[in-house]
Amino acid sequence: MSDVITALKRLERAGAEEGKTAGKLKSATAELASYLVDLLPAVDDGDDLEAGIRLPRGYCLDPGGDLGTGAWSEGGMVLSRHPEDITRADALHFAHDIATGWLEELAGWLEDENAENEDAAETLHRASAALAAGTEEGRR
Repeated sequence: MSDVITALKRLERAGAEEGKTAGKLKSATAELASYLVDLLPAVDDGDDLEAGIRLPRGYCLDPGGDLGTGAWSEGGMVLSRHPEDITRADALHFAHDIATGWLEELAGWLEDENAENEDAAETLHRASAALAAGTEEGRR
């Protein structure tokens, strides 16, 4: 009988500890996801805004400001700013992606987006200047 009592006490301690650690995991996920959402620029990548802005590794930023993966309506992972809305499985997936370099991929993606924007803006500026110069010549 003492084995049963010992096992029950162990189970009680483990359950209480798991509740605390899962709460910490979800809070840390919500905190980092919220921080990243605040850092990411409000850009339109040309896709349907209902689907959100697509990021590396299948993540996206939804129009409501949540970070996650997949289609929101199809059960994709959502990393809300609210820990109670995050599942343990999603938090573990996010932690794995962070540990395996997703933040570096995200920074590289943003740098590529910036370079593409700069190149396109310069092309349009040159075209506009050439058009203005051609219009001036035509008036002479």
